[in-house]
Amino acid sequence: MRLVYPDWITADLPGIGGTFKATAEDFLVEEIPSYEPSGQGDFLYLWVEKKDVAAREFQEILSRAFEISTQEIGIAGLKDRAAITRQWVSLPKNRESLLGAFDHPAIMVLNRNYHSNKLKTGHLKGNRFAIRIRGTGPQAREHLPLLLKRIEEKGVPNAYDLQRFGRNNETWTTGWDLLKGSPSRFVKPWLRRLALSALQSGVFNAYLAERMTEGLLHKVIPGEVLGKSPAGGLFNAPIEESELPREQERMDQHEIVGAGPIYGWKLLPCKGPALEREQKLLEIFSLKKEDFFKERKLMEGTRRRNVIYPRIEVLGWEGSDVQLRFELPSGSYATRVLGELMHTDFAQKEPEQNADCSDGAEFPES
Repeated sequence: MRLVYPDWITADLPGIGGTFKATAEDFLVEEIPSYEPSGQGDFLYLWVEKKDVAAREFQEILSRAFEISTQEIGIAGLKDRAAITRQWVSLPKNRESLLGAFDHPAIMVLNRNYHSNKLKTGHLKGNRFAIRIRGTGPQAREHLPLLLKRIEEKGVPNAYDLQRFGRNNETWTTGWDLLKGSPSRFVKPWLRRLALSALQSGVFNAYLAERMTEGLLHKVIPGEVLGKSPAGGLFNAPIEESELPREQERMDQHEIVGAGPIYGWKLLPCKGPALEREQKLLEIFSLKKEDFFKERKLMEGTRRRNVIYPRIEVLGWEGSDVQLRFELPSGSYATRVLGELMHTDFAQKEPEQNADCSDGAEFPES
């Protein structure tokens, strides 16, 4: 099945061009944790800065240094390779005696603490970015304010970017084979999780692209699942047309957004017309709800907000280079924000191994 990447919300405006990640220093990512370590407990929390280290490589380095399996290492989210990243990791407290001997040229321990539970995937509110775009176009300074105003008004479609799908979409293809083709095929546990998630992500992108094409990204559909923005509870929109204006007004004020499907056997369902739309999308991908029972632990299903509204701060210009700062909620991709400004189709480029500009995960709503 062909992967679909939704168009830019700024597609009718001139982009600023340029490149990013010329050096790791051009791309700084810092986690915004869901909670701070309590200072007590059986787990050692390390606030770590790494430079130009892929996510899997990072775990393997820690595994060797602290003489534990990668499964014993707690990480809230995957981080990009070509970047400077700061994040918490957790280890069993009994490994602390090895910390003094830890020495790696690309990984620095900035702080330590303790907590009562292992850090788990999804234990973060989002990520904070400081990014330098180099070599922008000759009219970039005039174009950038127009782009930022559009994003302030319309937000950014919360699509998954190419990092989710692997080099030449291999991760996506593996997910499809596991669910529909060769379920008996042996795949390492970490890759199985990523591959099945990539399959879900690709279907969500198709859902999002369809809504944009039909002009429904900012319109409440009767019976659809809505969510508070940027985070909070989920609920169904009314079925009755007469009751929709109130929710539409809240959407126009960016209080709520549509919450599209990350398909799974436990997905919070839509109703009425919205349910019909989501069922048709499954049919396009030759999927049925029963398919997701094959991977019950990894494909429960959840909802992902269709639109995010990042506040982008321009830190300054140096010639044709501009430095930006913004925050994104957990699971959202910085490259989707940059694409809206630069109009660079990152989806057509070869991704770096294990690269991910978000935390790289989707999690059930609580």
